[in-house]
Amino acid sequence: MQDSGESFGLFQTAGPRSGRKRSKAAKRPKCSGVGTTGGFLTHRFEPKCLPASMVKSVERERDFSESLSWLCKYYGFEEAESPVGWPASVTFHLRRLRDLLGKGFRIDVQEREGRAASLVVDHRVLDGMTLYYVPLYPVWSFYEDGETAMYELMVSCYAYLYHVAGISWYTESGYLCYQYEAMKDYFGDELEYARQSGPEDAYDRPEHTEEDELESDEIMNLEMDLLATEMAINNGGAFHKILSEEKHLKSFGQRLEAFTPVTAEQQKLKEVVTEIYQLWQDFPERSAHDSIVDQQWLEMDEEEQENYEQELMTTDCWLSFIWDDDHVMEMIEENLNHDVQANSSGEQEPRSLIVFDRPDAVPSHDLSFDVKFYPLLNRLTRILYALNV
Repeated sequence: MQDSGESFGLFQTAGPRSGRKRSKAAKRPKCSGVGTTGGFLTHRFEPKCLPASMVKSVERERDFSESLSWLCKYYGFEEAESPVGWPASVTFHLRRLRDLLGKGFRIDVQEREGRAASLVVDHRVLDGMTLYYVPLYPVWSFYEDGETAMYELMVSCYAYLYHVAGISWYTESGYLCYQYEAMKDYFGDELEYARQSGPEDAYDRPEHTEEDELESDEIMNLEMDLLATEMAINNGGAFHKILSEEKHLKSFGQRLEAFTPVTAEQQKLKEVVTEIYQLWQDFPERSAHDSIVDQQWLEMDEEEQENYEQELMTTDCWLSFIWDDDHVMEMIEENLNHDVQANSSGEQEPRSLIVFDRPDAVPSHDLSFDVKFYPLLNRLTRILYALNV
């Protein structure tokens, strides 16, 4: 969500005083020599108006103080007195608030409509460095190894993550779907070229050279990469059809209750899946996309939106099901890193803004779901790979 507020520099020097000329008709009164002494020292000179820059500074100090009070009340912080005066006190308060808010929070002072200074808190759940890729291969291996109860439990869990939480499916659409298809074409083209360039039966000839061996190894590696990519695409499509059956989501609670762990790793799996199931019960309609609203995109026309999306790291780039964390996925991640460095529009991510421009300020989004959801995905992925060693 993009903020429309405009940041400003608080440390400004006052403008020149606007002088006032004495009327030529006015005459200096003569001193009578009588009356109280020290009148000049006790008289208060009240200017008829303050310079505009000084008025603005007074407004900013007042509005900042009010905004600071509202923010401290909202988060339950004690208000602290700055050891330095305005405007240097702003730096003191911002540093203190950053320490109190902690990781994931950003704070700024902005000039907004009707107020000269308002504190704005930007809460972001993600660190911008983690890819939330949920693997299918470990679950598929449960089926192949005859671990039926564990397999069915994970199918129900994945049905929730796909249908309710909204995690992208890598063979359906989106960034990873394109990447898998691109990898398939790439390995196919390279394999065809390698076969045309060197004989496949190099090892069968008694006079084969070291160069023949290298060419044969290259062909064999390309064949394995192409096979792995095709397997990822085909099995992903088959698994997607399985998840389309409503019974898996409906049976989530029953399968969770019936599953009896045998090993310590299986116990860890049941614990994290239990927390995911409870998250669904607490937030039955919440999706990972609910807190991702790009206000800047909403304000664009159709052509601007198309250009903007081409440079934007959308949710499906970093939140998706994948087949496995294998060599093919390593190459896809390299492409992603290149695209991230090349993009200029930023990243879609769950975030919430609170603008403290009134006593009853409210956040733009409720992140109580998101702060639990993404750590659970990390734990689930680590446990699945541990079980599949």
